[in-house]
Amino acid sequence: MMSTRTDPDRGAIEDFAEHDGFFRITRVCDNAGVAFLAGTALSHARVLMDLRTMGTTMRPEEVARLLDGYAPWYGYASSATDEDPAAPPTRTPPLAHGHAYRPSGRWHLGHQHFFAQIQALVVALNLLRTAVDRGDDPGVRTHLLLASRLALAAGAGLRYAGDFRPQDYGSVRDTMTPPRLNAGFSGMQTRDHHALVQAFRDLPLNALRARSEEYETFLTAVRAMYVAHVHVCDHFGGRAGPSLRMEARSHEHSHGEASIVVEALAHSRLHLLERP
Repeated sequence: MMSTRTDPDRGAIEDFAEHDGFFRITRVCDNAGVAFLAGTALSHARVLMDLRTMGTTMRPEEVARLLDGYAPWYGYASSATDEDPAAPPTRTPPLAHGHAYRPSGRWHLGHQHFFAQIQALVVALNLLRTAVDRGDDPGVRTHLLLASRLALAAGAGLRYAGDFRPQDYGSVRDTMTPPRLNAGFSGMQTRDHHALVQAFRDLPLNALRARSEEYETFLTAVRAMYVAHVHVCDHFGGRAGPSLRMEARSHEHSHGEASIVVEALAHSRLHLLERP
């Protein structure tokens, strides 16, 4: 059961620009659809290349889930009339050693993948709301299942971002501290997740619950996405110490555990989808 001992929204930071800058994200206003599809394709290509050079400890089914979030948009871009293809099987080597082993690069690429999938998930939820408004029951089912796939792909992206040896996280963590960045750098500065939370708030839950099977599939996928975040935090010692944000607020959290805060965040976000 997820903890609620921490108020996850207390003093929330919205310094999106710093977060984008660290993860090398460029935002554009013009031709949003083209930019979205191009960014998705670029993320896909980079992840494939990284998997083949650095390898992974992820199981084949996890790699398939990681890549599955890209498939629907290629069908959309090509105006395909049949169902989009599943992600092709990808053979990946074990985690590399030597010059091919780049924890910081994996951390950046995994987060870029996560942001791309979250953007796609927001698009899917907007399409879902439109289908509900139009009384398009097949569209509701289609977009609930699409949103489920994307949430699973996003969660796999978090696991992928943390797919390197725990003893090497210290050097990655140092890149997110002063003087490189402001104290308290945090995932709460993620622009795309901020948009996702708003999309959760805007969902017409009563209408969606009428599709109980598909909606439960969606809830299960979103839970898995947040569990993946907890997994990464635990993997890098989140049960034994505070996050960067908690350290910066040491006068408030002298002996906090980062994983507890991540669990509380997950609880609050899931509540948006399970509220009466």
